[in-house]
Amino acid sequence: MSTFHGRIKEYPTLSIDHFITTDTPKHYILSHVHKDHTQGLENINFNQSIYCTEQTALLLPLLENRTTKQLMYKHLKQYLIPIPYHQPMTITADTTIKFTFLPANHCPGAALILVEGKNGTVLYTGDMRAEPDFVKAELDCLQSYRIKNLYMDTTCCYSDKRNFISKTQSINILVNLIKSYPVTHHMYLDCWTVGYEEMWISITENFGQKIHVSQQRYNMFCHANSLFDDILTTDPKTRFHSCHWDQECYIHEEYTISIHPTPNKNTKAFPHSPFRRLLNSDLPWDCEPLQRMILPFSTHSSLSEIVFFHKFIKPSEFTPCVVRGGWKTLDQMRLLLSQEGCTLDTPPSLDVEPVLHDQQGTCQLRSSMDQQSSDQSSINYLSPCNSLCTTTPYTPIILFLPPTQDHVLVTPSIHRQPSLSESEPDNEPFITKENTYKLLKSMKRLQKKRRLGSKNNPIP
Repeated sequence: MSTFHGRIKEYPTLSIDHFITTDTPKHYILSHVHKDHTQGLENINFNQSIYCTEQTALLLPLLENRTTKQLMYKHLKQYLIPIPYHQPMTITADTTIKFTFLPANHCPGAALILVEGKNGTVLYTGDMRAEPDFVKAELDCLQSYRIKNLYMDTTCCYSDKRNFISKTQSINILVNLIKSYPVTHHMYLDCWTVGYEEMWISITENFGQKIHVSQQRYNMFCHANSLFDDILTTDPKTRFHSCHWDQECYIHEEYTISIHPTPNKNTKAFPHSPFRRLLNSDLPWDCEPLQRMILPFSTHSSLSEIVFFHKFIKPSEFTPCVVRGGWKTLDQMRLLLSQEGCTLDTPPSLDVEPVLHDQQGTCQLRSSMDQQSSDQSSINYLSPCNSLCTTTPYTPIILFLPPTQDHVLVTPSIHRQPSLSESEPDNEPFITKENTYKLLKSMKRLQKKRRLGSKNNPIP
């Protein structure tokens, strides 16, 4: 999830993917429709123009709240200004700025934002999957630019996310997985957010059937692209589902395989543990399919792809847009990318030496600004995106420098902290996995009974 606060330090009159500000920017830009990039847009009083891609302008007003099923952004339709990919747009605030949308390989309408002006050229990636083949084919034009600052999606910048199989490989695994089951089995594709449409397309091409979705999702995708008329349906009789699993679909539950695309280093699908909860899913928690399978599939760049894209762009500065865990995570990220061979094309404008650790792990920082205000300069420069200094609300850049003989760069094992979806249950002596599983099944049966009711004695 993005922790970027929206402000580009080279062009402070722009606000990108963040629409809650203490001071009013001159121009707003939206990279794509995912909720962590639309903060503030749910406010019905928001009435500023928003630049976005054409598909984003079509999708955004039709997005619904997953809980209330209400359209969240329909009030914004009149404020959206659609701009085609690769078409430069010039705007004027305190200075003249030109920006261009480029494809991001993340979800429909997602875009990189190339910003040019007197303060240098910067590239904001929003969310992206920097697969080398995609980058070389679609983003080769970027090599002709001298990028001053790369604002990079670092969602998967962890050592345990070093390599992901390609999207094409993931789709092939999906097709083979479906073929391994009898044709009498139904398949639930847990496409809980925008970005997994390639799975739908592949299934229609390989199995000749449409995918059952909700009426709202059908309307949204068909409105954005008429090709989805041949891919999606609101008829639950099909074998494939990406719906809310309503009453007419429950009858297939005992012969349903649910498939959950998840960023994962594995190279094949594998069973999902009943003791791990899926953090994001459209499948009701009380549903009990025959089997749940995890499909390795990522719409974000792996560590190796982040490194590849950094070397492809050769920026003078690097700004991570996803930093969880404060200073420690930021420092670990810098060390990890340094070890992967990332270097800056030229030194950053602010002469700050890297955060170094002595053998006891003591954090040290030296800056040319120390004589003015050492504490303030260090906070402004190295505080993570979600822990902002009030005086300079800009995301810190990262220095990539090799270890020195004077200091030992202590690199802890940089593994992402388990999310709620991956945490194990408490292992108290009196609670066994078997008893927990039985309790969960009982609760699910009760919940299902309350959801569906009984034909003879419905439960309110």
